[in-house]
Amino acid sequence: MTDWEERIRIFWSEVSGADQEFTFGSMQALITERRDDDPAAIFEWASVHDFLGREAEAIPLYRRALVPCVSRPAGLRTETTGTAICVAHHLHHERLDRKPLRGE
Repeated sequence: MTDWEERIRIFWSEVSGADQEFTFGSMQALITERRDDDPAAIFEWASVHDFLGREAEAIPLYRRALVPCVSRPAGLRTETTGTAICVAHHLHHERLDRKPLRGE
């Protein structure tokens, strides 16, 4: 686990009960340490939106986090695979709220 991943873990272990502004600000400080296109950082930003009840804002971020995972042909790292699984889970739940597709 990298130092950044450890600080993300600590953030999630301590964020319960914090106010929204503090929560957003703390996560924003963490994600700005990474590249703008870093799937793990994008996923964490989506997750904080989701955590604070802003699911509609989180969904496009989850999708953006998933794109590099899908396009990477081989050698997915465990953290990226975990991110893809979490994103797929959220997209699945979003799909459950819609009418079934033809043939479903």
